[in-house]
Amino acid sequence: MGMTSTSKILISEICRILKSLNFKFRVNKRRSYIGKDGIKHQNSHNIRFDGSIQVNKWFKEIGSNSQKHITKYLVWKKFGFCPPRTRLTDRKKMLKNDLSPYTYYLQECQSGQMEHVKAVLA
Repeated sequence: MGMTSTSKILISEICRILKSLNFKFRVNKRRSYIGKDGIKHQNSHNIRFDGSIQVNKWFKEIGSNSQKHITKYLVWKKFGFCPPRTRLTDRKKMLKNDLSPYTYYLQECQSGQMEHVKAVLA
């Protein structure tokens, strides 16, 4: 979990606040680059939290107003993971037990990815 900004000042201020709240995190800088799409991306600064303790601390002490982030967190808490590229409506169904998060991995297996999945699991 983390956050990114092109503003070094903003990231520095957030770091100062997080330190005062005893969060453990790391900061990375990504230099500007031209992506595969030909678009130039600016320098960015990234704050990352590692481990479940820091993620739980974030949601307990700071929280979020974003349903996108709240549902990802709640699915992760409930199942121990949250499949990538899920929609908000699907995560809400997972939380109501109307949809299994494992179906996302079954779909990959059914779409010809089985050899890749076997290699990863081996």
